[in-house]
Amino acid sequence: MGIRKEIFIVAAMLSIMACTACGNSGGNVSETNGAETSTGVESGIIEQPQVMYDGHVYYYNATGRDENGNLIFGSPVRTGSGELSYAIGRDGTMTTYMEASLNYDHLFADKHRVGALFLYNHKIHTRTQEGDKFKSLPYKNQGIAGRVTYAFNDTYFAEANMGYNGSENFARGHRFGFFPAGAIGWMVSNEKWFKPLTKVVDMLKLKGSYGIVGNDDIGGERRWVYESTILVGNDAGAGQWNYGSAGANGGGGIRVGDVENLSASWEEATKMNVVV
Repeated sequence: MGIRKEIFIVAAMLSIMACTACGNSGGNVSETNGAETSTGVESGIIEQPQVMYDGHVYYYNATGRDENGNLIFGSPVRTGSGELSYAIGRDGTMTTYMEASLNYDHLFADKHRVGALFLYNHKIHTRTQEGDKFKSLPYKNQGIAGRVTYAFNDTYFAEANMGYNGSENFARGHRFGFFPAGAIGWMVSNEKWFKPLTKVVDMLKLKGSYGIVGNDDIGGERRWVYESTILVGNDAGAGQWNYGSAGANGGGGIRVGDVENLSASWEEATKMNVVV
């Protein structure tokens, strides 16, 4: 028997079923070699739609047809819910960033180019919809940066940089870190002897830099490493105390979680770059 796989979708058990009947003209449906064929069907086909509602949604697979040609359905493939689902979610952040800078740039005697920069920045980041009492408090960073540059005939370059950054995560005396860096460069293509080669390489510059960078992320989303954390009651890891012959009496415990570290400060790493 040729089986048609169909899906009945009853939206909030709103199903429309079409019932087809043949007239008194002797119409019938027969099957031949697994295929459906119709013979002797004349006029008089009547369609009778029916509407049903019971507050649920069902999905069926047809498994075959009976002797009258009606679909045979198995068990529901999936049963829906009579109610609409409901969920609520929220998220939000607010960041205040302030920056002020002073810049200087001057060319002396058409050969000596001197530049300087001084910058101050202050950042406050708040998770306005945070449910955790520690993460809901503002995250604060503050720092200054400076740079001095020199170029001779736009061919030889030297640069010195510094950063002095502060983080709330560390104890007083360890909150600020100093991060210097320096670089030198050579614009080879500006040399007189390189002029014949500019048709092939129009610009060639060599540059090397070396400096120190810092990171104030303690890890594990922990803040204020200079203060111990206290686990109380139902906090994970707080533990319990019990007494009695059966150990059935007692309550939630109190203990120190993460131990304070008054000497912790910025993580430092050195970096060197050589580029062409």
